[in-house]
Amino acid sequence: MLENYFELIGNVSKINEEHITENGKKYKWFDICVNKKYSNNLGKEKNNPTYYKIKIYEKQLEKYSELLVIGRWIKIKGYLNSYIDKNNNYNLNLIAFSLVDMKKEIVTTREPIDKEKSIISYDTDGVMLWNGKRCENKTSNEQEVKEMENLLSEYK
Repeated sequence: MLENYFELIGNVSKINEEHITENGKKYKWFDICVNKKYSNNLGKEKNNPTYYKIKIYEKQLEKYSELLVIGRWIKIKGYLNSYIDKNNNYNLNLIAFSLVDMKKEIVTTREPIDKEKSIISYDTDGVMLWNGKRCENKTSNEQEVKEMENLLSEYK
């Protein structure tokens, strides 16, 4: 086992554009929101969403790209990589080498949802997440409605 190994479970909250290193390696950054809990001064349990920035390289990106969807609940396995840059600043990167879809992982062992213990958090763009699912209503514009009607017209 790696000494600098980490494992996180949370919701994908942000996906950045693809980048290329000086050596020509492709990579992408994405954020994961982990819902931590704490007890306040009155003893009431509170949610404390914590965000981690994860780097994933081309080979793993190709293998796991379908799991990188905002709001998806995943488990990330990876390693820590640190370095000192040319400005003498210390940098720490979390590098992913494995992603697992947690929804598929728990299908057979899922317990009934306890509404008292539901996890409510917020995505980086401010949209509420309820148990990892985005709670938003996006209505279609006129052009989108016509496009969908065109697509469905052959099935009438």
